[in-house]
Amino acid sequence: ANALTGTTNFYGSGLTVGIGNNGAFGSSALNVESFSVGGDIAFEATGGAKTISNNITFENLAGSPPTRFTGTNNMTFTGTLALGIADQAITSDSSANTTFSGNLGGSGLITKTGTGTGELVFSGSSANTNTGGLTINGGTVVFNKTAGVNAIGAGTIAINSGGTLLLGASNQTSSSNAMTLAGGTFATGGNSTTLGTLTLSANSTIDMGTGASIINFADSSGTSWTSGQLLTITNWSGSSSGGGTDQLYFGNSATGLTAGQVSQIRFLIGGNLVGAQILSTGEVVPTTPEPTALWGAVGLGIFAAGYELRRRMRLAALAIDDDNADATDV
Repeated sequence: ANALTGTTNFYGSGLTVGIGNNGAFGSSALNVESFSVGGDIAFEATGGAKTISNNITFENLAGSPPTRFTGTNNMTFTGTLALGIADQAITSDSSANTTFSGNLGGSGLITKTGTGTGELVFSGSSANTNTGGLTINGGTVVFNKTAGVNAIGAGTIAINSGGTLLLGASNQTSSSNAMTLAGGTFATGGNSTTLGTLTLSANSTIDMGTGASIINFADSSGTSWTSGQLLTITNWSGSSSGGGTDQLYFGNSATGLTAGQVSQIRFLIGGNLVGAQILSTGEVVPTTPEPTALWGAVGLGIFAAGYELRRRMRLAALAIDDDNADATDV
């Protein structure tokens, strides 16, 4: 390990920092500041996965390239991450995960970009307190704090086309986190959480995952949903009468969404898209019975059809017997 103390500054553009051991920066704090022109500042773990305990501050200037995490080895940062006043962008073009398990604070918006398969993960047992919100423009962000610990402070969560927010544990958000779905996917991972209002601006998906998910949005009847865009609910295994394994709420009454908003929701059930309704509790459910009920109805239909066929065959047989009897009499 190196014996650096104080602050280690990374200034400039087009800079790649290779991290060869866990103590590469000693006990120093890291300050990252890229310029508004030129390339980005990138970090890459070499020689296997690395865990860095240093506190980090992102002070990228407004309009500057994002801080990039690259390579094929996972990186975990256990110190605090402070966001400067300007909005801060993080990009990943790698197949490795980048995890921040300390406190995320500051007032800047954090934006996740990049189409690499590696995930940006917020984990640990201390709540994040950032107030600028989160925008996901590409790739996957995972909220995986200890259940009941907020993975994001105040601010809106916007999920754009190509972006996914995945819950790795329950209760990672709060009612101070409005959500905007603009072409992306909110994947519950079979977990539950509470959110603020929901805005829909492009065709998007809520994936309820496996397990039991209870998602509580605030009353969203006053938010704007772009006309003609659909919100599709997948992997739902609830009850059409409410209160099932999976539950999706908007407020706590039938007025939690407008009629127009409800008409923009579809449930993917058995490969078919079906409409939605909102119950008096604020829970949104399909307008048709869940798959088990549908199969029951199909079974009754088959039974009824079989009964009718047998009845017609008996009548036909009786008619033939009558004809034979008439022929004998002649």
